[in-house]
Amino acid sequence: MISDIPNSLSKYRPGSARELLSISWPMMVASASGCLMVLGDRIVLSHYSQEAFNVCFSVMQWYWLFMFTAMNIVLIAEVFVGQFNGAGKFKLIGPVVWQMIWFSFLTWLIFIPVAIWLVPHLLIESDRPLGVPYLRTLILFLPINYASFGAMASFFIGRGVTKVVPVVAMVVNLLNILLDILFIFGYKIIPGFPEFGITGAAIATGLSQSVGLVILFALFFQKKYFEKYRVDDIKFHWQLMKDCIVVGFPSSINCFINCFGWSILVQLIKIHVSRDDFSAFGITHSLYVAFFFAIEGIGAGVRTICSNAIGCLNYDAVRRCINSACKTSIILAIITSLFMVFQPDILIKLFKGDCIAEAVGPLARSMLVWAWLAFLLDGLWTTIQAMLTASGDTKYTMIVNVLSYWLLEFFPIYILMAHTNLECSAVIGWYGMIISLFLRIGFLYHRYRTNKWREIKISKINLGSMGT
Repeated sequence: MISDIPNSLSKYRPGSARELLSISWPMMVASASGCLMVLGDRIVLSHYSQEAFNVCFSVMQWYWLFMFTAMNIVLIAEVFVGQFNGAGKFKLIGPVVWQMIWFSFLTWLIFIPVAIWLVPHLLIESDRPLGVPYLRTLILFLPINYASFGAMASFFIGRGVTKVVPVVAMVVNLLNILLDILFIFGYKIIPGFPEFGITGAAIATGLSQSVGLVILFALFFQKKYFEKYRVDDIKFHWQLMKDCIVVGFPSSINCFINCFGWSILVQLIKIHVSRDDFSAFGITHSLYVAFFFAIEGIGAGVRTICSNAIGCLNYDAVRRCINSACKTSIILAIITSLFMVFQPDILIKLFKGDCIAEAVGPLARSMLVWAWLAFLLDGLWTTIQAMLTASGDTKYTMIVNVLSYWLLEFFPIYILMAHTNLECSAVIGWYGMIISLFLRIGFLYHRYRTNKWREIKISKINLGSMGT
């Protein structure tokens, strides 16, 4: 079938289910590798010690706060690349990617002092001995992850060349698992090699991400891309940098505020529930993250297709893409229910080594039902948010997401946990997420239906202002 978009992403009808799947499945593979990296760390640590597993889960929330806050700005390059590609402004693509590469490396100016001085004050006292070196190591490697799987990956994903990133991600993920085992257990694997424990998981993640940076840079900075995409234009373009930050900043603030609340909430839950209950919460969340690759892949596909379609004003393709993505998300949730609702023991057993108490399994099994419902809603919410992000409508999504999280999730749970005598379970965290997602879906869908996102212009820059 011949595409009606000038710079076609596929041979299928723009926005159709076939095009969405052709764009999304490689991103699902890439996301699966990233999700499996987190899952792999936790599985290995669950066989190392229950304390290390619990600290990993608790501390990881702070890591995600820092990672996703800046990554939401870096990943806006994907939207710019998509819209520039759809509009035929190819010579702006290389420069916009370089702005986010430089932005990624500049974040070291923030993360070095954060790692040295702030990290100890973020953790509850019981988590500090194991958690401080673990979190410090993860944070210091963050700019490498931004530059590789944020900025340079956007060059490929935004143009619909989605098979490059998953291959690199799979290599990085495999390397991470191997290094996890080596650095966590040390001399138990290789005689004489130091045992780093939980910090070894962070070292393994950082080293594997560094390998990913080298590979992606070699693929990005090829001579064949110099003329058409100007990937050799490494200069600072302040207007382009400003445009990226302005469009990405609301999503970044949204992420920071909500992740900050979630990080506090997880530590609050850890204080007020039993160790086994918290371990079950950690296992449930780990499996949720493991399946999240499907949602994230669909979201990446929606951003790519919609940003290209908006760039050439093909709004029918946007509508078809939203419909295709919602149907696909429901089908994926039905498939996932086999492992999260009907046969959860298959995956729970991965965590049940000698270091995890027997009582944890039944607790995790009951929580997974609610986690699955959250997974279904998360898929629908991610689809609509990805489309609005592709249009540059990030301020509205920020307001909706922040208000729904804090009013319907954080404060109710905080009050129940900290200011009542009720005996609460960690499952309350899933209740709050489900209620919050219902509200977000309603407001974001209403925004999509109003078509106000069509009026947004993401960049003031033009080819002439850059001398191209």
